[in-house]
Amino acid sequence: MEIYRLAADEPVIQEQIKALVFACDQEFYPPLSSRTSSTQSHLNTSDSVKEDGPLTYYEEIKQQSFIVAVEDSKLIGFLTYIQDYPQAVFAEYCPGCNNHYVTTICVTKANRGQKISHQLYEELEKQTASTINSVVSTRTWSENYAHINVLEKRDYQMIYQLNNHRGEGIHTLYFAKQIM
Repeated sequence: MEIYRLAADEPVIQEQIKALVFACDQEFYPPLSSRTSSTQSHLNTSDSVKEDGPLTYYEEIKQQSFIVAVEDSKLIGFLTYIQDYPQAVFAEYCPGCNNHYVTTICVTKANRGQKISHQLYEELEKQTASTINSVVSTRTWSENYAHINVLEKRDYQMIYQLNNHRGEGIHTLYFAKQIM
């Protein structure tokens, strides 16, 4: 398996990313097909699902940077991030830091449980280590135990919680890790 930063000129992998976004759509809370952006501040399950599924979401994230996991020329997972993302919660955690904000992470069902998410985060952390005052950050929902487990094992700290942000009893959790 190879894990690397995706180059813009890899259309075959981009098509596989699009297919994986569609496959993972309903596994997110709320679904990706109800979102217009990976950074939108209003996340609620009452938002309607779009007719084109998560195409709008995919079109938005493909402008971001990607770390991909590929095996035998087949995509098995990806992580998208925005470099130098300005967000108040993360700025309070690490004032003046360069924030690498992970917006989406997805692994094929057949490849889950193989620590691919760990490896995607590890590659991003390696790449950001050369930048002075770096932080890798993300947000997730309170019931996303698999992702929370990965973050905690990688020493990310939960730095903020928005209660009932995604519906009754479903909170948005913000995580960050300073990279030295």
